[in-house]
Amino acid sequence: MPELKFYYIKSPQHLEVKVDGALGGPTPTGDGIVMSIYTERNAIPQVQVFNITDEGALGEELPESREGKVGVVRSVQTSLHLSLGQAKSIHDWLGKQIEQIEAGGNRSNDGG
Repeated sequence: MPELKFYYIKSPQHLEVKVDGALGGPTPTGDGIVMSIYTERNAIPQVQVFNITDEGALGEELPESREGKVGVVRSVQTSLHLSLGQAKSIHDWLGKQIEQIEAGGNRSNDGG
C-alpha cells in the first residue's frame, strides 16, 4: 500500500496563543468559516499619576487621575480562514480529543 509521510516544521512566525474564546462565522461567499481567536484580560490603566515623597521617592497613586478603559479587553490574536472540509476535520479532531480527556487519557498528537 502506498504511503505518504508528513513532516511538521515550525515556521519562524510560529506562535503559541492562549485561547479564551472565538468569534466569527461563515465567509461572505458561504464556502468556509472565519474564526478569530482572542485572549481576555482586565483593562490596564493608560495613565497613572503618583505623588512624589519629600525624599524624592514614588508615593501614593492619585486614583482620581487614572485614565483608561474599564472592563475586560478581548485581544484578537489571529483569524483562521477554514474551508468547510477543514472545519469539519478540526471539529472531528476536537471531538476525539475531548472524548480522550473525558475517558482519562491525556496525550494525542494526531493532526486534524
